[in-house]
Amino acid sequence: MIFLFPLFHLISRSLMTPAETIAVPPILWPAEPRWSNYPEAWNSAPFSQFLINSIIVTMVTVVGTTGSAALCGFGFARLQFPGRDLLFVLVLATLMLPLTATLIPLYIIFRDLGWLNTFLPLTVPAFFGGGAISIFLFRQFFRTLPRELDDAATIDGANTWQIFRYIALPLSKPVLIAVATLAFLGSWTDLFGPLIFLNDQDKWTLAQGIASVLQSYLGRPQVNQIAVVSLILIIPPLVLYAFVQRYLVAGIVTSGSGERG
Repeated sequence: MIFLFPLFHLISRSLMTPAETIAVPPILWPAEPRWSNYPEAWNSAPFSQFLINSIIVTMVTVVGTTGSAALCGFGFARLQFPGRDLLFVLVLATLMLPLTATLIPLYIIFRDLGWLNTFLPLTVPAFFGGGAISIFLFRQFFRTLPRELDDAATIDGANTWQIFRYIALPLSKPVLIAVATLAFLGSWTDLFGPLIFLNDQDKWTLAQGIASVLQSYLGRPQVNQIAVVSLILIIPPLVLYAFVQRYLVAGIVTSGSGERG
């Protein structure tokens, strides 16, 4: 109940009049729910375009993250090459590097590439490993698979790519869903990246558009409108989690289980 109360509070405020949202003492539920708040808030800004932009950026990011992280994780788990363990430690060490330390170099790189005010800075990096956490989850999962599977496939004439594509990847459904879910949440709710790299309103993501609406409401009692647009952002992750929670937990648990070297 403690964790669900903020969601209930958000829903109730989205159905109130402006006067009810600032009433003292606070009102838990409106006397007459105002469902008209939803179309009014949706039409207060081009949220349809913001939603389309967020869907594009998020879907591309999810594909890039899961695909590249699976390849990197398989390489660290199943292939033998000089410096493998040291390279993996360096990958994990990037988790200690704050985003603000790399922001200016990244901005300069994307500026020189002519990528500013495009979706490229928000999507292309996902195809280069997908992040240390994603690589770690895949690497840990692939190390739990018996080596006998690789040996049997090699005897049958399979190469490394075929072992990855037809054996390792189909068995990694839980961790695939876990990484894809984490990538979705990170991209869907990302505000910092779009604020830095996107300027034109027609390219704004949903989170960026909602932030602009919140700023425009500062100083005015429009809490009901703010609650509506906030619900627009959090409903998709809630729906997604309802469907994938079992796979999400299984993927994280199996990625942390015993290793086979």
